[in-house]
Amino acid sequence: MNIEALEQLIRYEHKTNKGNLSHFRYTFEPYIYNVLLLRYGAILETFWKTYQPTKSDKAFVIVERRCHPNFWFVLRNIAWANPGMSVYIFCSDVNIDFLRALIGDKNIHLIQVFTGSPSREEAIKEYNAFLTSPTMYQAIDAEWIITVQMDVFIRRKIPDSIFMGEYWGYPYGWNQTYAGGGGATVRNVKKCYELCINNTNIDTTEDVWFCERVTDIPLYDIRNHYIIENTISYNPYIVHQFWTFIDQLIDECPHIELKDYLNHLLTFELS
Repeated sequence: MNIEALEQLIRYEHKTNKGNLSHFRYTFEPYIYNVLLLRYGAILETFWKTYQPTKSDKAFVIVERRCHPNFWFVLRNIAWANPGMSVYIFCSDVNIDFLRALIGDKNIHLIQVFTGSPSREEAIKEYNAFLTSPTMYQAIDAEWIITVQMDVFIRRKIPDSIFMGEYWGYPYGWNQTYAGGGGATVRNVKKCYELCINNTNIDTTEDVWFCERVTDIPLYDIRNHYIIENTISYNPYIVHQFWTFIDQLIDECPHIELKDYLNHLLTFELS
């Protein structure tokens, strides 16, 4: 898969499935990760062979109950992005052996918190409940965490300057005053624990739940500099499923050359 072919696929789907965000999300994702694997798979695998995470006051956190096909890439990507950070994976009985096989001898904290393969709706509910429970934050021996979902990639080395505020993520294009979320977020463990300790019920997504409660968040331009989803940014550090919002990119930003922007976002800053 090359950028030229990816561009043609996106333009065709834009014409035939305009406005279908769910279709874009699941159609484009395997092509995006195919490009990333072809470009950086060998480099990340070479790094992974000698990588060994150690105890740190900063950690990557993955909450994922499925045997997701992007796990191989995501694990190596976060290892390269900041090898000095600890890694915690909260998983299920369904994928724990799959993850043990992927992780091998790496010192990664693998903690089973889910059971079975419920419906998508129930799985989302359990996910939101777990991330807003004190149980998760009690299990993490770190001051700061970056949460990473399976449709996230990190294209630049993670700097210490990213660790600020209480909770925040990529800016919402529809509400720039909110702290943002949800596929990749920066969280202060102590503050999130304090917010969650009296939580007994959640009737929204966990990212919105936090957005409604935190007060110390970076400015919009700072958030958009570090993490993006449906906003335009040049040279961000972390990217979450930007391909879902391809209509917005094509229709609202005609001055941006699609092929060049795709190539830009899918290019890692290796040096």
